[in-house]
Amino acid sequence: MNPPDSHSKFPPGMQYRVTSSRSNIRQSFFIHLYPFLEQSAAYDQYNFNVNWHDATNTPVRVLHVPVMICPTDKTELWTTDASTSIRGNYGLNWGKGTWSDRDGDGTAESSGGTIDSFRPSSPPFGNCFGARIANMRDGTSNTLLVMEMVQMYSGDNDFRGWFWNDEPDAYSIYTRLTPNTSAPDIVPRCVNRPLENQPCVTASSNPNSVSVASRSMHAGGVQVLLGDGAVRFISDNISLEIYQGLSTMNGKEVIGEF
Repeated sequence: MNPPDSHSKFPPGMQYRVTSSRSNIRQSFFIHLYPFLEQSAAYDQYNFNVNWHDATNTPVRVLHVPVMICPTDKTELWTTDASTSIRGNYGLNWGKGTWSDRDGDGTAESSGGTIDSFRPSSPPFGNCFGARIANMRDGTSNTLLVMEMVQMYSGDNDFRGWFWNDEPDAYSIYTRLTPNTSAPDIVPRCVNRPLENQPCVTASSNPNSVSVASRSMHAGGVQVLLGDGAVRFISDNISLEIYQGLSTMNGKEVIGEF
């Protein structure tokens, strides 16, 4: 893996996302959830004055947060470089397209701030972007926020399930395909294990094509979190139209039962 401060193969739009108010310090979105996940002690231990991958933050990065790990999957770390940190089973809804075209409308989004100016197919998350409740015009109960993903093994040079970082190509999930599809994910770093529900092809030749499906280690579907806080189980057999409708926040789709 390249050193934490250099991903030369990625274009400028795929450089690092900063969630800290200090523009020169890189932080993960995940640490900001700790007070709400009964991890206040770890939150207080975290050093916001340095980058997330700084050695002083290692004790927090390797802490297993039970709510982020599905009991049907394994418990793994990212150990490919010095940024050792937990992997987990949940990622953010980045819409029905790919890295560079989250809403799947054929037009690449800007690096941050808005997603196609809130066009109808906009998802709630994107590069340097997170929607407000008011932006979810479809209603929070009809908008996917978090979806399930399968962890890779600790030594795998594969981004999937590695959400303790500021690189959302490691925890972005798309509804381009239905859950637990046999079609491969498209990821920057890839270990292809189709028999373990981890099929993939590398996106190294075209990083903007990144697109990862929601996957699980339990039969029949995946767990998701909606904007109203409800946890639902979505079947592998959900229609793609309904599934993609749930991934938009202002598409005005008629969702119906799912």
